[in-house]
Amino acid sequence: LPHSRIYFSFFMGGVCAVAGTLGYYFARKRIVLSDIPHFFSTGFLLMNSSLMMLIFIWTLSGIIRDDLKTGIYLANLLVGQVSVAFVPLMFFALAALIATLMGTAWGAPGILIPLALEMVPSFLGLPIPLELAQAPMLPAMIGAIISGAVVGNHLSPVSDISVMSATSVGAYHLDLVRAQIQLTIPTFFSSLLGFYIVGLTLSEYGPMTSSLLGVVVGSLANILLLRGLAFMC
Repeated sequence: LPHSRIYFSFFMGGVCAVAGTLGYYFARKRIVLSDIPHFFSTGFLLMNSSLMMLIFIWTLSGIIRDDLKTGIYLANLLVGQVSVAFVPLMFFALAALIATLMGTAWGAPGILIPLALEMVPSFLGLPIPLELAQAPMLPAMIGAIISGAVVGNHLSPVSDISVMSATSVGAYHLDLVRAQIQLTIPTFFSSLLGFYIVGLTLSEYGPMTSSLLGVVVGSLANILLLRGLAFMC
């Protein structure tokens, strides 16, 4: 993970997506070559705020990881104070809060994943460099961060995706937010329970079994919550 070429991967993914999309529409004769400059300029203006957000997040992540060593500091504070079983749950809730306040699912992983990468070895007392097999808690924490970011993105009234979705279909923005919140809040609480089950059973049953238990318990809790709310309404 520390040696991964994440920026190059994003760049190549974007190049492949643009090339594939242009090839598809050229093959169907839906666009001509003279339309491409207009598409690129319009697309850049549409994604300008998201690109700036990514640049700021990557800069902040580097400061947190390399300069402030925040992950090691937090690990030292939490050792002996918080059970390991609560760590995935904590990161899920924190990611959801950050994504809700920032209005973007990109922000929480960019801020919290560098913390998790430094926090897990320090919290568990493991040497660095760290092999993935030594810390099965790490994938659970990264999954909790990404899941919390998605949940927070749906809860946020200023989410970029919600604004763009409402605008593209001509819906009133706050109506879409209210509809999303009604489904997302039960998912948030059931996911909290699921990640607690993962953290509680990870050391005893291993990553595969604990993940399966977390998914089953969280899904059942979500179904029961939604059924209960539907019955009350």
